[in-house]
Amino acid sequence: MAQQKKELFSKWRDWTQKNRNWILYAAGILTLFGLAGGAAMLPEQVALQAVQEGQTAALVDKEMALGATGGLTVFFGLLFALRPRELVYFVALCLAVFLVYSLLMINVVL
Repeated sequence: MAQQKKELFSKWRDWTQKNRNWILYAAGILTLFGLAGGAAMLPEQVALQAVQEGQTAALVDKEMALGATGGLTVFFGLLFALRPRELVYFVALCLAVFLVYSLLMINVVL
């Protein structure tokens, strides 16, 4: 059982190393589209968390929120580019891209 898990992680590591350029390209394009959409659709002050009824939202500037989420994506993209066999950098890169779109979803959709 432990040997199967070790082989599975080894296959994932090999796949991420083999497809590193495509993964980085997709993450970059998705981030750029998310940031461009955020710059166009978001109000000047945005909330970083979804608020429930009766709560007040802590608001920050749109540029600061977009810059922080874009910066996280660039940071984890560079880490993943340097060490593509580390699965934690791949997961962090995916979460950073998701964070760009969650900012849009919280402020535009909800």
